[in-house]
Amino acid sequence: MNWGEIYYATMRAVSREAAEQKAREIASLPIEIVGVGEDLALARQAAVFKATKRMAYADCFAAALAKLHSAELVTGDPEFRQLEGTLRLSGWRPADKGTGQHAERPPARQSQEYATTIEGHGVGKTACQ
Repeated sequence: MNWGEIYYATMRAVSREAAEQKAREIASLPIEIVGVGEDLALARQAAVFKATKRMAYADCFAAALAKLHSAELVTGDPEFRQLEGTLRLSGWRPADKGTGQHAERPPARQSQEYATTIEGHGVGKTACQ
């Protein structure tokens, strides 16, 4: 879900070529892209979050992935604060729009299951490593 957000937002803001470049960059990261698949557990948990919280549907998939994998969700999006106590959350301050620099970054993780939101250019992506 969130991979698609990066793609469409980049395509809208820049171009299809830029979206393809961003997709290649994501593919080179040490993360696993997790599809919804035929198992409805991920979609069901996302639907539960959507029905019970005030969150964007794509963000519900990020939260559901973290919950189902007992993983930490790293995000700068304050929308996820409503899930404190339900999920393990951590974050960093989003990039300064003027400089593009992050004031804080999460430490590098080597865990097998780690849900992360990679923020950049005003879009996010979720994956499980």
